[in-house]
Amino acid sequence: MRNDKMKNLRNLAFWLIPPNLLLTSMAHDQSDEKNQGTSSEAFTTQPSKSSTPAVAPIMNRCVNFTTTADFIWWKTHLSNMEYAWAGITDTKLVPFNELPLKGNIKQPAFKFTPGFKVGLGLDFRHDGWDIYSRYTWLDGAGTARTTGRTDVGLMSTFPRGVFIDIIGGDFQPTPISEAKCRWQQHFNVIDLELGRNFFISRFLTLRPFFGLKTDWIKEEFRTAYVVNDPPGNTPPNTIAALTYQVKRNEEVWGIGIRAGLNSVWHFTKNWGLYGDIAATALWSDFHLKLHDSYVYDSTVSGREHLEQTTINTGEKIQQLTPVIEASLGLMYMLWFNDDKCLFYTKAGWEEQI
Repeated sequence: MRNDKMKNLRNLAFWLIPPNLLLTSMAHDQSDEKNQGTSSEAFTTQPSKSSTPAVAPIMNRCVNFTTTADFIWWKTHLSNMEYAWAGITDTKLVPFNELPLKGNIKQPAFKFTPGFKVGLGLDFRHDGWDIYSRYTWLDGAGTARTTGRTDVGLMSTFPRGVFIDIIGGDFQPTPISEAKCRWQQHFNVIDLELGRNFFISRFLTLRPFFGLKTDWIKEEFRTAYVVNDPPGNTPPNTIAALTYQVKRNEEVWGIGIRAGLNSVWHFTKNWGLYGDIAATALWSDFHLKLHDSYVYDSTVSGREHLEQTTINTGEKIQQLTPVIEASLGLMYMLWFNDDKCLFYTKAGWEEQI
């Protein structure tokens, strides 16, 4: 996904995904071997008359079901999510000839969160083709909080931020006492694939596929900057605290053509190393909302809590977004019932951009 049109939330979002556990089960019926013409060149019984035999079990019915269930543990990371930076001299509080201590850029602490994938497929007897659909769900989150110090300095990364002294009307840097942010994402994706799983050599299987991807994603970004005893506070101490609130909402729906390749290198009958890759040209419809406001608490009777909106706008964007997926891991396969059924499980690392 991309947030390049949202103010200060631009650039490509990508997901750094740690090892995830995939628990998958498949069940098929073995065809009658006397009608198939078979050989045992590979680990499972394959038809000998095909140059690229389909991966067994092979069915004697027209179609059979495949079900999958995956547990995922993903970490979502977005670039250009900085909300404040430290290491800036405040000449009002630090002598001019003294430098501030070394600071750093502040951004949300993106966290690993659990999610899941569920899938349902149909395997066809016709040349080993299959159709498969998978739904992915994840709720990403990230929070951060930092306190300003006079020897380090803390400033907002937003153009307006708390740079404006609304009491005195002066456009001057304002020292921030505290900055905090919260980011939340609701991630929903459906993939639809048409593919064929076959042996290209004795120990290597490939499954090229093509189909569609659709997603609907919602993001919320909240930032608050607190200034105690702001400049221009006349008469003094009439304002206890000034808070500048920054709110960014984004909703996106997209659909696009997806294609890729699944591969497994079988180094024993039960164990294999898998690697998958896919790419999508995703047409995306973005709905962006921006809302900023000043909130300040006053010591003056009758004006204890006041709020003033400074930005209240939105934008709609349509664009083509590239999506790249890659995964690598270990696979265990268990054949039973005379190779008529297969259960397999995976554990691996996955990345998406």
